[in-house]
Amino acid sequence: MAKRLVKLESLQYVAQIVCKYGPFDTSSIGTREFMRRASSKKIKETNRKCEISQEVLHDGSEPRIDFAFEDGSKHTLPSSNLSLNQITQRLNQKRGQIMLLEQYKLNPGRSKEMNEIEEHFKTVQDVMGFENVLFEIPTGQGLSSVPIEPATAEEIESLNLVARLQDPDTN
Repeated sequence: MAKRLVKLESLQYVAQIVCKYGPFDTSSIGTREFMRRASSKKIKETNRKCEISQEVLHDGSEPRIDFAFEDGSKHTLPSSNLSLNQITQRLNQKRGQIMLLEQYKLNPGRSKEMNEIEEHFKTVQDVMGFENVLFEIPTGQGLSSVPIEPATAEEIESLNLVARLQDPDTN
């Protein structure tokens, strides 16, 4: 099975990105490419409030990307030897979590489930860190995994994802 390219399509829910890397460090190729793509006009247009900057490291430290999200959370992703695909996948996972929590906030009758989901994500991030984000949703039957590839509008419509988020009993 061929690797699937994960595209950076949006900076929605991202408040700030700071890419830190050495100028001649070969382990920062993915970090530099991520910076280049995130700085492109097309991607910047998806969230004009997102601040994107870079810092050149001269102390030989490991490349990393600092993310700040609109929900107030901040994460550092050690990006040494990570590909653009891996970095984008991790960012999309976190954005997906925030999007899921936003959907639950729109439906106030589900506050108990939303609190459980927020606690679950907080525990996972505290224990594993941002570089190993798991995208799992707690349900009445345990944990239910969600694909980490971003869903297209057609997939969302065909799988009726919005209704499933609002009513998990339809699964």
